[in-house]
Amino acid sequence: MVGTGEEGQRLVRKHEQRLFGGVHEGAGVESGPAAFRIRLVREDVRDRKDYTAGRDNPLKYLGFGFSSTREELARLGIAPGSRFTLEIVSSERTRDILMLVNYVWVNCGGLGARWRHGWGCLAWNDATLNPAPQAGFLLGQRREELARLLGVDPGGAHFDQAHPPEFPVIAKNWFRVKLCSGFMSWEQAMEAVRNQLHVDSNPPRECLGAAGYGYRQGDGESHEWVVERTSRGNFPYYPSRDKRAAIEALEARSGSASSPAYEFKNALFGLPIQYRVGGRPVTITPYSGRDELRRPCPISFRIFEHQKGFYVATVYTKSRFLPEGAKLAGVRGRGDRVFVRYPDTWDYLDRFFQSCDGNEVEF
Repeated sequence: MVGTGEEGQRLVRKHEQRLFGGVHEGAGVESGPAAFRIRLVREDVRDRKDYTAGRDNPLKYLGFGFSSTREELARLGIAPGSRFTLEIVSSERTRDILMLVNYVWVNCGGLGARWRHGWGCLAWNDATLNPAPQAGFLLGQRREELARLLGVDPGGAHFDQAHPPEFPVIAKNWFRVKLCSGFMSWEQAMEAVRNQLHVDSNPPRECLGAAGYGYRQGDGESHEWVVERTSRGNFPYYPSRDKRAAIEALEARSGSASSPAYEFKNALFGLPIQYRVGGRPVTITPYSGRDELRRPCPISFRIFEHQKGFYVATVYTKSRFLPEGAKLAGVRGRGDRVFVRYPDTWDYLDRFFQSCDGNEVEF
């Protein structure tokens, strides 16, 4: 609605601070408390459990870091069907703004760790308040309502098509959603998400689209992968499409960042990312000066319950991936770095999005 240039970012900070409160001052932004109070009135939480337990559990990949280790216990998940009732005290205008913001949140986002992989999906207890975005006019309508409440022109933001926005926005060409239905349970839907990214069997039992399953391993079309085995030879797997680049980066000498040779396509799915070559790790990490950065994946997945089944929303937001001046490096232990590349266009993720079956939401 306001763009992501300098003036747009100032307006975002201004309206965000007015709603949620903050201490930042300057450029027309005043400090102050949140415009609402919220408290938990009631909770009905079902038994928590480890949803990634078991060696062959397809959810283990999506919940990387949740499983128990020698050092830590498993991170338990809130069971599906758990309900929370919140009480909000605010003006009517603030309530209306919160309802619109929450609509976008629960339909395009999630709560907690690994929500981009489909975990932490939320819905209103009252379904009439939370219609799924099956048609683009629902999100577009909410966007116009929010612009009216904030007093901004909903069509006032103009983005240079040659350069992505500075952060994710709900705007044509930079925000896409595709809906894939036909799943009988949320576990089946999550398994399809996992197999679209990474498979252990060819073909998989469930996936989001036969044209591109196992996308982070193959080329998204041929699925002609050579089965390899772990260093001890007791576990077969399909290697990442970046395996050759990881080997070369591990064997390379530390050199200049002016012309890095090794391209890691899967870096676009989020950073840092680690590869193991013969038992030795190579961690692909972005740096801004000496500071290590983290980058989220521009593609996320949302699981919806619909009538007697479930469907998956694949949400694709294009925005600047790395800050200005940041570089990508392969870290090979004790801080030894070799600079690497990632694709400088959106073609790789565009093809992934197109490989997913379903109807695209039209705005």
